[in-house]
Amino acid sequence: MKSSLGFILVIVMFSSCINKKNYILSNPGSFSRTDEPLIIKRASLDSTFGKDISSYYPEILTLQGDTIPSQVDDLDGDKKWDELFFLADFGPFEKKEIIIKLIDPASKPAFAARSNLRFARVIEKGKKYEVVEKAERLRSTATELSQAAFQMEGPAWESDRVAFRNYYDARNGIDIYGKITRKMILDSVGMGENYHSLQWWGMDILHVGNSLGAGAIGILEKDSLFRLDLPESANFEAVSRGPLRIIFRLTYKNWKVAERKYDLIHEISTWGGFYGYQSKVKLLGSNENSTLVSGIVNVLSDTLYVNNSISAYISMYTHAKQAENGAFLGMGLILPNTNYIGTSSAPETGPGITQTYYASLNVHPNIPVTYRFYAGWENANKEFGNLYKFGKFLEVESEKMSRPIVVKAK
Repeated sequence: MKSSLGFILVIVMFSSCINKKNYILSNPGSFSRTDEPLIIKRASLDSTFGKDISSYYPEILTLQGDTIPSQVDDLDGDKKWDELFFLADFGPFEKKEIIIKLIDPASKPAFAARSNLRFARVIEKGKKYEVVEKAERLRSTATELSQAAFQMEGPAWESDRVAFRNYYDARNGIDIYGKITRKMILDSVGMGENYHSLQWWGMDILHVGNSLGAGAIGILEKDSLFRLDLPESANFEAVSRGPLRIIFRLTYKNWKVAERKYDLIHEISTWGGFYGYQSKVKLLGSNENSTLVSGIVNVLSDTLYVNNSISAYISMYTHAKQAENGAFLGMGLILPNTNYIGTSSAPETGPGITQTYYASLNVHPNIPVTYRFYAGWENANKEFGNLYKFGKFLEVESEKMSRPIVVKAK
Protein backbone atom coordinates (compact mmCIF):
# COMPACT_ATOMS: atom_id res chain seq x y z
CA MET A 1 0.00 0.00 0.00
CA LYS A 2 2.80 2.41 0.93
CA SER A 3 4.53 1.61 -2.36
CA SER A 4 1.35 2.37 -4.35
CA LEU A 5 0.80 5.63 -2.53
CA GLY A 6 4.40 6.62 -3.15
CA PHE A 7 4.03 5.81 -6.85
CA ILE A 8 0.85 7.89 -7.12
CA LEU A 9 2.56 10.75 -5.30
CA VAL A 10 5.47 10.66 -7.75
CA ILE A 11 3.03 10.74 -10.71
CA VAL A 12 1.15 13.71 -9.23
CA MET A 13 4.37 15.59 -8.53
CA PHE A 14 5.72 14.84 -12.03
CA SER A 15 2.44 15.95 -13.63
CA SER A 16 2.56 19.16 -11.63
CA CYS A 17 6.14 19.83 -12.68
CA ILE A 18 5.54 19.38 -16.41
CA ASN A 19 2.76 21.98 -16.21
CA LYS A 20 5.01 24.56 -14.54
CA LYS A 21 8.06 26.33 -15.91
CA ASN A 22 10.22 29.08 -14.46
CA TYR A 23 11.31 32.10 -16.51
CA ILE A 24 13.92 34.78 -15.88
CA LEU A 25 13.10 38.36 -16.91
CA SER A 26 16.10 40.70 -17.18
CA ASN A 27 16.21 44.47 -17.60
CA PRO A 28 19.34 45.24 -19.68
CA GLY A 29 19.02 49.00 -19.11
CA SER A 30 20.31 51.35 -16.43
CA PHE A 31 16.83 52.84 -16.03
CA SER A 32 13.65 51.80 -14.27
CA ARG A 33 10.57 50.61 -16.13
CA THR A 34 6.96 50.82 -14.98
CA ASP A 35 4.22 48.78 -16.66
CA GLU A 36 6.65 47.41 -19.21
CA PRO A 37 4.70 45.42 -21.84
CA LEU A 38 5.96 41.83 -22.21
CA ILE A 39 4.97 39.24 -24.80
CA ILE A 40 5.78 35.55 -24.87
CA LYS A 41 4.76 33.74 -28.05
CA ARG A 42 2.82 30.52 -27.63
CA ALA A 43 5.19 28.83 -30.08
CA SER A 44 8.03 29.55 -27.65
CA LEU A 45 6.01 28.23 -24.72
CA ASP A 46 5.06 25.12 -26.71
CA SER A 47 8.76 24.47 -27.20
CA THR A 48 9.57 25.00 -23.52
CA PHE A 49 6.71 22.79 -22.29
CA GLY A 50 7.29 20.22 -25.02
CA LYS A 51 3.67 20.16 -26.17
CA ASP A 52 0.85 22.20 -27.68
CA ILE A 53 -0.48 24.29 -24.78
CA SER A 54 -3.21 26.16 -26.69
CA SER A 55 -5.94 24.42 -24.67
CA TYR A 56 -4.47 25.73 -21.39
CA TYR A 57 -4.33 29.16 -19.79
CA PRO A 58 -0.74 30.11 -18.82
CA GLU A 59 -1.19 31.68 -15.38
CA ILE A 60 1.80 33.79 -14.29
CA LEU A 61 2.94 33.62 -10.66
CA THR A 62 5.65 35.22 -8.56
CA LEU A 63 7.95 32.92 -6.59
CA GLN A 64 5.80 33.79 -3.57
CA GLY A 65 2.72 32.41 -5.35
CA ASP A 66 1.00 35.72 -6.17
CA THR A 67 -0.80 35.93 -9.52
CA ILE A 68 0.46 38.49 -12.05
CA PRO A 69 -2.34 39.87 -14.28
CA SER A 70 -2.07 38.60 -17.84
CA GLN A 71 -4.06 37.79 -20.95
CA VAL A 72 -3.78 35.64 -24.06
CA ASP A 73 -4.66 36.86 -27.55
CA ASP A 74 -5.66 35.03 -30.72
CA LEU A 75 -4.12 37.18 -33.46
CA ASP A 76 -5.01 35.15 -36.54
CA GLY A 77 -8.56 34.09 -35.70
CA ASP A 78 -7.90 30.35 -35.65
CA LYS A 79 -9.45 29.97 -32.17
CA LYS A 80 -6.04 29.28 -30.63
CA TRP A 81 -4.23 31.95 -28.64
CA ASP A 82 -0.91 33.15 -30.06
CA GLU A 83 0.56 35.49 -27.44
CA LEU A 84 0.76 35.72 -23.67
CA PHE A 85 0.77 39.40 -22.63
CA PHE A 86 1.51 40.94 -19.23
CA LEU A 87 2.98 44.04 -17.59
CA ALA A 88 5.87 44.23 -15.13
CA ASP A 89 7.97 46.79 -13.25
CA PHE A 90 11.76 46.73 -13.15
CA GLY A 91 14.55 48.61 -11.44
CA PRO A 92 17.85 49.30 -13.26
CA PHE A 93 19.43 46.01 -14.41
CA GLU A 94 16.90 44.09 -12.29
CA LYS A 95 16.22 40.40 -12.84
CA LYS A 96 12.95 38.72 -11.87
CA GLU A 97 11.91 35.11 -11.78
CA ILE A 98 8.36 34.09 -12.57
CA ILE A 99 6.47 30.82 -12.82
CA ILE A 100 4.19 29.99 -15.71
CA LYS A 101 1.61 27.43 -14.67
CA LEU A 102 -0.78 25.78 -17.14
CA ILE A 103 -4.34 25.78 -15.85
CA ASP A 104 -7.84 25.10 -17.12
CA PRO A 105 -9.08 28.30 -18.89
CA ALA A 106 -12.30 28.02 -16.86
CA SER A 107 -10.19 28.68 -13.74
CA LYS A 108 -8.54 31.80 -15.14
CA PRO A 109 -8.61 34.69 -12.62
CA ALA A 110 -10.43 37.92 -13.47
CA PHE A 111 -8.26 41.04 -13.71
CA ALA A 112 -9.08 44.74 -13.48
CA ALA A 113 -9.44 46.49 -16.84
CA ARG A 114 -6.52 48.71 -17.79
CA SER A 115 -7.40 49.02 -21.49
CA ASN A 116 -10.63 49.23 -23.40
CA LEU A 117 -11.90 49.15 -26.98
CA ARG A 118 -15.26 50.69 -27.80
CA PHE A 119 -17.00 50.76 -31.18
CA ALA A 120 -20.77 51.07 -31.05
CA ARG A 121 -23.51 51.78 -33.53
CA VAL A 122 -26.18 54.33 -32.63
CA ILE A 123 -29.58 52.70 -32.20
CA GLU A 124 -31.22 55.64 -30.40
CA LYS A 125 -28.95 58.63 -29.92
CA GLY A 126 -28.14 59.30 -26.27
CA LYS A 127 -30.01 56.19 -25.13
CA LYS A 128 -29.23 52.97 -26.95
CA TYR A 129 -26.02 51.73 -28.61
CA GLU A 130 -24.89 48.37 -30.00
CA VAL A 131 -21.27 47.22 -29.83
CA VAL A 132 -20.01 46.04 -33.21
CA GLU A 133 -17.15 43.67 -34.00
CA LYS A 134 -16.99 44.58 -37.70
CA ALA A 135 -18.27 47.55 -39.71
CA GLU A 136 -17.85 49.14 -43.15
CA ARG A 137 -16.29 52.63 -43.11
CA LEU A 138 -18.54 55.55 -44.05
CA ARG A 139 -17.71 57.32 -47.31
CA SER A 140 -18.75 60.82 -46.19
CA THR A 141 -16.75 63.64 -44.59
CA ALA A 142 -19.65 65.12 -42.62
CA THR A 143 -19.47 65.06 -38.82
CA GLU A 144 -23.26 64.96 -38.48
CA LEU A 145 -23.41 61.72 -40.49
CA SER A 146 -20.71 59.95 -38.47
CA GLN A 147 -22.27 61.18 -35.21
CA ALA A 148 -25.64 59.75 -36.30
CA ALA A 149 -24.05 56.40 -37.18
CA PHE A 150 -21.54 55.73 -34.39
CA GLN A 151 -20.88 56.62 -30.77
CA MET A 152 -17.85 58.98 -30.75
CA GLU A 153 -17.99 58.96 -34.59
CA GLY A 154 -16.01 55.73 -34.80
CA PRO A 155 -13.84 53.24 -32.91
CA ALA A 156 -12.24 54.52 -29.72
CA TRP A 157 -9.56 52.96 -27.56
CA GLU A 158 -7.98 53.74 -24.22
CA SER A 159 -5.40 52.80 -21.65
CA ASP A 160 -5.72 53.92 -18.05
CA ARG A 161 -3.72 57.03 -19.09
CA VAL A 162 -5.18 58.38 -22.35
CA ALA A 163 -7.82 57.65 -24.99
CA PHE A 164 -8.14 58.08 -28.76
CA ARG A 165 -10.78 57.83 -31.45
CA ASN A 166 -10.79 57.40 -35.22
CA TYR A 167 -13.21 59.34 -37.40
CA TYR A 168 -14.75 56.37 -39.18
CA ASP A 169 -15.34 58.07 -42.52
CA ALA A 170 -13.30 59.56 -45.38
CA ARG A 171 -11.57 62.01 -42.99
CA ASN A 172 -9.88 59.09 -41.21
CA GLY A 173 -8.16 61.33 -38.66
CA ILE A 174 -7.26 60.37 -35.10
CA ASP A 175 -8.31 62.48 -32.10
CA ILE A 176 -7.25 62.50 -28.42
CA TYR A 177 -9.39 62.25 -25.30
CA GLY A 178 -7.29 63.46 -22.39
CA LYS A 179 -7.97 61.57 -19.16
CA ILE A 180 -7.72 62.69 -15.55
CA THR A 181 -8.89 59.32 -14.19
CA ARG A 182 -7.47 55.81 -14.36
CA LYS A 183 -10.95 54.37 -14.88
CA MET A 184 -12.18 53.05 -18.23
CA ILE A 185 -14.49 55.74 -19.57
CA LEU A 186 -15.24 55.11 -23.25
CA ASP A 187 -18.30 52.93 -22.77
CA SER A 188 -20.24 56.03 -21.71
CA VAL A 189 -18.51 58.91 -23.53
CA GLY A 190 -20.31 60.59 -26.42
CA MET A 191 -23.82 59.84 -25.19
CA GLY A 192 -24.99 63.40 -24.64
CA GLU A 193 -22.38 65.26 -22.59
CA ASN A 194 -20.24 67.99 -24.15
CA TYR A 195 -16.87 66.27 -24.25
CA HIS A 196 -15.28 69.44 -25.65
CA SER A 197 -15.58 70.84 -22.11
CA LEU A 198 -13.82 69.36 -19.08
CA GLN A 199 -15.78 66.45 -17.59
CA TRP A 200 -15.08 64.35 -14.48
CA TRP A 201 -13.00 61.99 -16.64
CA GLY A 202 -11.28 64.54 -18.91
CA MET A 203 -12.17 65.91 -22.35
CA ASP A 204 -11.54 65.92 -26.09
CA ILE A 205 -8.31 67.91 -26.20
CA LEU A 206 -7.33 68.07 -29.87
CA HIS A 207 -8.47 70.08 -32.86
CA VAL A 208 -7.88 67.79 -35.84
CA GLY A 209 -9.49 69.56 -38.81
CA ASN A 210 -8.01 68.31 -42.10
CA SER A 211 -4.72 67.28 -40.49
CA LEU A 212 -3.56 63.77 -39.65
CA GLY A 213 -4.29 64.63 -36.02
CA ALA A 214 -2.73 62.21 -33.57
CA GLY A 215 -0.67 59.85 -35.72
CA ALA A 216 -3.05 59.02 -38.57
CA ILE A 217 -1.47 57.76 -41.78
CA GLY A 218 -1.22 58.49 -45.48
CA ILE A 219 1.07 57.95 -48.47
CA LEU A 220 3.62 60.27 -50.07
CA GLU A 221 3.75 59.71 -53.82
CA LYS A 222 5.69 62.01 -56.19
CA ASP A 223 5.74 64.84 -53.65
CA SER A 224 1.96 64.63 -53.11
CA LEU A 225 0.27 63.57 -49.88
CA PHE A 226 -2.64 61.13 -50.09
CA ARG A 227 -5.09 60.64 -47.25
CA LEU A 228 -6.47 57.18 -46.49
CA ASP A 229 -9.91 58.31 -47.52
CA LEU A 230 -12.01 56.43 -50.09
CA PRO A 231 -10.68 53.01 -51.01
CA GLU A 232 -13.02 50.51 -52.63
CA SER A 233 -13.84 49.21 -49.15
CA ALA A 234 -12.56 49.77 -45.61
CA ASN A 235 -13.38 47.84 -42.46
CA PHE A 236 -12.89 47.54 -38.71
CA GLU A 237 -12.13 44.27 -36.93
CA ALA A 238 -11.73 43.76 -33.18
CA VAL A 239 -8.88 41.38 -32.32
CA SER A 240 -8.55 41.66 -28.52
CA ARG A 241 -10.60 43.52 -25.92
CA GLY A 242 -8.29 43.46 -22.91
CA PRO A 243 -8.24 43.66 -19.94
CA LEU A 244 -4.54 44.65 -20.19
CA ARG A 245 -4.19 45.16 -23.94
CA ILE A 246 -6.59 45.90 -26.79
CA ILE A 247 -5.91 45.26 -30.47
CA PHE A 248 -7.97 46.10 -33.52
CA ARG A 249 -7.38 46.32 -37.27
CA LEU A 250 -8.43 48.86 -39.83
CA THR A 251 -8.27 47.32 -43.31
CA TYR A 252 -8.43 49.05 -46.69
CA LYS A 253 -8.94 47.41 -50.09
CA ASN A 254 -8.01 48.93 -53.45
CA TRP A 255 -6.95 52.32 -52.16
CA LYS A 256 -5.93 54.35 -55.21
CA VAL A 257 -2.77 56.44 -54.85
CA ALA A 258 -1.78 58.14 -58.11
CA GLU A 259 -1.26 55.23 -60.52
CA ARG A 260 -1.04 52.53 -57.86
CA LYS A 261 -3.61 50.59 -55.87
CA TYR A 262 -2.93 49.29 -52.38
CA ASP A 263 -4.45 46.99 -49.84
CA LEU A 264 -3.45 48.14 -46.38
CA ILE A 265 -3.74 46.82 -42.82
CA HIS A 266 -3.40 49.27 -39.92
CA GLU A 267 -3.25 47.37 -36.63
CA ILE A 268 -3.62 49.53 -33.51
CA SER A 269 -2.96 48.47 -29.92
CA THR A 270 -2.60 49.99 -26.48
CA TRP A 271 -2.10 48.66 -22.96
CA GLY A 272 -2.15 49.61 -19.30
CA GLY A 273 0.23 52.39 -18.30
CA PHE A 274 0.79 53.55 -21.91
CA TYR A 275 0.43 57.26 -22.74
CA GLY A 276 -0.22 56.42 -26.37
CA TYR A 277 -0.85 53.66 -28.86
CA GLN A 278 1.14 51.45 -31.19
CA SER A 279 0.63 51.19 -34.95
CA LYS A 280 1.65 48.26 -37.12
CA VAL A 281 1.11 49.07 -40.80
CA LYS A 282 1.43 46.65 -43.70
CA LEU A 283 1.10 47.70 -47.35
CA LEU A 284 0.01 45.09 -49.86
CA GLY A 285 -0.65 45.17 -53.59
CA SER A 286 2.65 46.56 -54.83
CA ASN A 287 6.02 45.02 -55.62
CA GLU A 288 7.82 48.30 -55.03
CA ASN A 289 8.73 50.14 -51.85
CA SER A 290 6.33 52.89 -50.80
CA THR A 291 6.56 55.96 -48.59
CA LEU A 292 4.20 55.85 -45.65
CA VAL A 293 3.56 59.02 -43.66
CA SER A 294 2.33 59.52 -40.12
CA GLY A 295 1.85 62.92 -38.60
CA ILE A 296 1.00 65.37 -35.83
CA VAL A 297 -1.39 68.30 -36.21
CA ASN A 298 0.43 71.64 -36.01
CA VAL A 299 -2.46 74.12 -35.85
CA LEU A 300 -1.26 75.49 -32.49
CA SER A 301 2.43 74.60 -32.71
CA ASP A 302 5.20 76.30 -34.69
CA THR A 303 8.14 74.03 -33.81
CA LEU A 304 8.90 70.38 -34.52
CA TYR A 305 11.60 68.74 -32.39
CA VAL A 306 13.55 65.72 -33.65
CA ASN A 307 15.77 63.56 -31.40
CA ASN A 308 18.08 60.94 -32.94
CA SER A 309 20.22 60.28 -29.86
CA ILE A 310 19.00 56.66 -29.66
CA SER A 311 20.45 54.82 -32.66
CA ALA A 312 17.54 52.44 -33.26
CA TYR A 313 14.71 54.99 -33.05
CA ILE A 314 13.89 58.57 -34.00
CA SER A 315 11.50 60.63 -31.91
CA MET A 316 9.72 63.65 -33.37
CA TYR A 317 7.44 65.77 -31.24
CA THR A 318 5.66 69.06 -30.61
CA HIS A 319 5.04 70.81 -27.32
CA ALA A 320 2.88 73.88 -26.84
CA LYS A 321 -0.46 75.03 -25.45
CA GLN A 322 -2.15 72.81 -28.00
CA ALA A 323 -4.95 71.31 -25.87
CA GLU A 324 -8.46 72.62 -26.35
CA ASN A 325 -8.54 73.81 -22.71
CA GLY A 326 -5.39 75.90 -23.24
CA ALA A 327 -3.10 73.47 -21.39
CA PHE A 328 0.26 72.22 -22.58
CA LEU A 329 0.08 69.14 -24.77
CA GLY A 330 3.07 67.20 -26.01
CA MET A 331 2.54 64.92 -29.01
CA GLY A 332 5.22 62.61 -30.34
CA LEU A 333 6.02 59.76 -32.67
CA ILE A 334 8.75 57.18 -32.04
CA LEU A 335 9.81 55.67 -35.36
CA PRO A 336 12.23 52.89 -36.37
CA ASN A 337 15.44 54.31 -37.81
CA THR A 338 15.59 51.49 -40.37
CA ASN A 339 12.46 52.90 -42.05
CA TYR A 340 12.81 56.60 -41.27
CA ILE A 341 13.41 58.97 -44.20
CA GLY A 342 12.80 62.43 -42.75
CA THR A 343 10.23 65.01 -41.68
CA SER A 344 8.30 67.71 -43.48
CA SER A 345 5.15 69.83 -43.26
CA ALA A 346 1.84 69.61 -45.09
CA PRO A 347 0.38 72.79 -46.65
CA GLU A 348 -1.54 75.17 -44.40
CA THR A 349 -4.57 75.09 -46.68
CA GLY A 350 -5.88 73.02 -49.57
CA PRO A 351 -8.12 70.07 -50.40
CA GLY A 352 -5.92 67.30 -48.96
CA ILE A 353 -3.93 66.77 -45.77
CA THR A 354 -3.15 70.15 -44.17
CA GLN A 355 -1.58 71.62 -41.02
CA THR A 356 0.52 68.56 -40.21
CA TYR A 357 4.13 67.82 -39.33
CA TYR A 358 4.76 64.39 -40.81
CA ALA A 359 7.46 61.75 -40.93
CA SER A 360 8.18 59.73 -44.07
CA LEU A 361 8.86 56.01 -43.69
CA ASN A 362 10.21 53.64 -46.31
CA VAL A 363 7.93 50.59 -46.35
CA HIS A 364 8.75 47.32 -48.06
CA PRO A 365 5.94 45.30 -49.68
CA ASN A 366 4.19 42.94 -47.24
CA ILE A 367 6.58 43.77 -44.38
CA PRO A 368 4.94 45.66 -41.49
CA VAL A 369 6.45 48.78 -39.96
CA THR A 370 5.77 49.37 -36.26
CA TYR A 371 5.89 52.70 -34.44
CA ARG A 372 4.23 54.51 -31.52
CA PHE A 373 2.32 57.73 -30.94
CA TYR A 374 2.37 59.50 -27.54
CA ALA A 375 0.10 62.14 -26.03
CA GLY A 376 1.26 64.05 -22.95
CA TRP A 377 -1.42 66.37 -21.53
CA GLU A 378 -0.34 68.37 -18.49
CA ASN A 379 -3.75 67.86 -16.84
CA ALA A 380 -3.03 64.12 -16.82
CA ASN A 381 0.61 64.43 -15.72
CA LYS A 382 2.03 67.80 -14.66
CA GLU A 383 5.52 66.87 -15.90
CA PHE A 384 4.18 66.94 -19.47
CA GLY A 385 3.76 70.70 -19.05
CA ASN A 386 7.55 71.02 -19.37
CA LEU A 387 9.13 70.79 -22.83
CA TYR A 388 12.39 69.29 -21.59
CA LYS A 389 10.66 66.65 -19.48
CA PHE A 390 8.36 65.59 -22.31
CA GLY A 391 11.31 65.29 -24.70
CA LYS A 392 13.26 63.29 -22.11
CA PHE A 393 10.24 61.04 -21.54
CA LEU A 394 10.20 60.17 -25.26
CA GLU A 395 13.96 59.60 -25.25
CA VAL A 396 13.68 57.09 -22.40
CA GLU A 397 10.76 55.41 -24.16
CA SER A 398 12.94 55.09 -27.27
CA GLU A 399 15.73 53.55 -25.21
CA LYS A 400 13.32 51.06 -23.64
CA MET A 401 12.18 50.00 -27.12
CA SER A 402 15.77 49.60 -28.29
CA ARG A 403 16.75 47.54 -25.21
CA PRO A 404 13.78 45.24 -24.53
CA ILE A 405 13.42 42.98 -21.50
CA VAL A 406 15.18 39.66 -22.03
CA VAL A 407 12.88 36.67 -21.38
CA LYS A 408 14.43 33.23 -20.95
CA ALA A 409 13.16 29.89 -19.70
CA LYS A 410 15.16 28.76 -16.69
